Amino acid sequence: MINTNWAQTVADYMIKIYDRMLTTASGGNISVKDDEGRIWITPGGTDKGIMRAEDIVLVDRTGQVIKGGKPSSELAFHKMIYETRSDIRAIIHAHSPGIIAFSAIRKIPQLNTFEASYNVCGSVLMAPYELTGTKELGENIAACFGNGADSVVLENHGVVSAAASIEDTFNQFLALEITAQIQINAARLGDIKICNSLIRSNAKHIKSIEISDELLSFYNRGIKRGLLSEVFGLISCNKGNEYIGCNSHKKLHMAIYNKHMHFNAVISAMPPALMAFAISNERYNTRLIPESYMVLQDVGTFEYEDVINNVEDFANSITRLDTIIIVKNYGVIALGENLTQAFDRLEVAEFSARALLDASSIGKPVKISDQEIDRLKCRFHIR
Repeated sequence: MINTNWAQTVADYMIKIYDRMLTTASGGNISVKDDEGRIWITPGGTDKGIMRAEDIVLVDRTGQVIKGGKPSSELAFHKMIYETRSDIRAIIHAHSPGIIAFSAIRKIPQLNTFEASYNVCGSVLMAPYELTGTKELGENIAACFGNGADSVVLENHGVVSAAASIEDTFNQFLALEITAQIQINAARLGDIKICNSLIRSNAKHIKSIEISDELLSFYNRGIKRGLLSEVFGLISCNKGNEYIGCNSHKKLHMAIYNKHMHFNAVISAMPPALMAFAISNERYNTRLIPESYMVLQDVGTFEYEDVINNVEDFANSITRLDTIIIVKNYGVIALGENLTQAFDRLEVAEFSARALLDASSIGKPVKISDQEIDRLKCRFHIR
């Protein structure tokens, strides 16, 4: 009897990638290799947005169909990768917009711009251009994986990520795409800030034994809205007793709770527009529209080393008036008396950052004057 759990896994991840707008209805493919060495792969010519387990094609080691219809036209390079690396059990190929941009200029995103890319992306190489679906393309990709790549950017095509599990493969792919998007945004502001002192850590996804419906709802909303991701960040509340996200941020959250009784929700995040200010020399300014300043006031910025090497000192430097903190080459920290407030601050900050980036593309943004800010403070009793 054939275990169809493999098929469900492939279908689920294909829909996840599609729903995140990281591929199109006709683009991309996913496969996993089961314990018997057979390959479960997405079919060709099928809408990726409504993928079902029964759509997934099963082929043997030679590529002959065992179950299902026509496999993806890229089956050949999936097969070559599995033959090249025995440790690989899952492959994702997608045409995600950020990496497509880098593949078009035939460059790889820089991985030493912030911690998540440094720790999750792994080794990234570039494969020379070849016609889609050809043996030559497969050989170029497999050669990169043979040289130790975890992900391969294809010239003028897309990306292929591979790992020992579909979860690790997805995380590598997602981290690389987020890295690409953030660096594209940062390039609109000027030079990208490199950090050579990033800490290597084994980031793992964690969650507390008990999680309220409210916390889970905000976490899922953050994922859907592009504010949070599985590869970076932590959302916590109730003085840190409830949390879900990346383990490497828990120490920072607890330090904040221990020093500040008025904060009951903390979110570490890596939203792509706001993060552009975390890897550039441009300072993030909330004085764009009244609502931004009213929700956020002035946003503080810290250097990576000053936060990571001195978590307790950093927590001490935070004040009750802080709303959003940008940590260079690391991420964004949203603070609140409750989850709703912390999440709203993060969302307002990201929307305002997006507006600033867009405005800079069409002209020079004009900030609200100091005199008008004073009037705003007086009118709405802002400290």
